[in-house]
Amino acid sequence: MRMVRRIYEKASLPMTEAAAQEMRRYAEQHPRGKHGQIVYDLKQDFGADPTDVRGRFDFYFQRFPVRVEG
Repeated sequence: MRMVRRIYEKASLPMTEAAAQEMRRYAEQHPRGKHGQIVYDLKQDFGADPTDVRGRFDFYFQRFPVRVEG
């Protein structure tokens, strides 16, 4: 909700209590992973070397706490 509020602020839109309640209700009814998850294999699915990809996006991995999957 914090990010949604920031987006509303940037867009100069009012965040009404009704809108906030509806977003909370949606999030509760649609939890992450509700229908499973998608697992990508960079090498097998895309022919990309995971080390190369990570190197190109190292700036992102340094900025955000991304968990490296094994």
